[in-house]
Amino acid sequence: MGIVLIYAREENPHEFSITKEALWGHKGKIEGLSEGIELDSDIRFGDEGLKVLPDIQKNQDINVLTAVHRGAKIKNTLEDLRQIYNRKEHHATT
Repeated sequence: MGIVLIYAREENPHEFSITKEALWGHKGKIEGLSEGIELDSDIRFGDEGLKVLPDIQKNQDINVLTAVHRGAKIKNTLEDLRQIYNRKEHHATT
């Protein structure tokens, strides 16, 4: 998981810091994606869709959550949706 917004400190250009705003923006995106996934899963798959949320929300990778959010809108089965976050999770650990 990487945060793009960093800056070099003037006193030591090789030392980088993450701004609070960047960290909050990252957390905000994750929260927004999680809420969208919850809503889309509920609408598309009902109570069964909500049961997979804990597994999905364990992942804090914005790219994975974005893919799952898109998938929750278009996938026909929960198994199709699981394949997205399981595949992405597998790639992140290898």
